Amino acid sequence: MLIALMLITAPILTLFIPVSWYIVRSMLVPAETAETVLPNSEATIGLEFYLHWSNDSGRYLVVRNAAGVIRQGMSAFDWTHWPRTSIYLIGDGRVAVLGPTYDDYMVDPKGRTIDTLRYGTPSDTWTYFGAFDFKNGKLAFIPALEQRECTATRGVTDSSAPRPQGRSDRCDQEALKN
Repeated sequence: MLIALMLITAPILTLFIPVSWYIVRSMLVPAETAETVLPNSEATIGLEFYLHWSNDSGRYLVVRNAAGVIRQGMSAFDWTHWPRTSIYLIGDGRVAVLGPTYDDYMVDPKGRTIDTLRYGTPSDTWTYFGAFDFKNGKLAFIPALEQRECTATRGVTDSSAPRPQGRSDRCDQEALKN
């Protein structure tokens, strides 16, 4: 009886363990990640993309400084096709993050806060710092010196959103090269 139980259990465990490991790993370890150091700050800003889309988009904005890490789930879905997330320096130490389809945030690295960016927020004095996007098949930070600003709207147009001059239906990396 024990041998029969082992003969049944062994193949099940052989399949179950790798599948379980893959599921747990995809929830705990990002599939793609990139970060950059913020100027005049002792902080970094980054993106993490996870494969678990069952309960959220799998896209996370991450800010790290000496005090710790803050993480904000972003609502923009389908990071495999729409990864581009633009970063702007505001001048007072805060950072604006513009994601696809107006998934926008205001980050205060020193205060360790990430808030939803309100419509109508003045953006004319912002400085484009760069964007997170796929480069050579990997998520990377692409500085403003390499590419012009562009945040994908995915066909949705809203002129009252911050930084309308930096938004477009699609963002083609080749066309954005400086």
